[in-house]
Amino acid sequence: MRLGPWAGRAGPPRYAGALLPEPDLPRLPRPPRA
Repeated sequence: MRLGPWAGRAGPPRYAGALLPEPDLPRLPRPPRA
């Protein structure tokens, strides 16, 4: 759900291939485990 609005505002594929995998991976496993 976060990828939808976030990627829509970013527009360029550079963020989806560079900022998504790095900040998204550590953020997803952290909330569910906590």
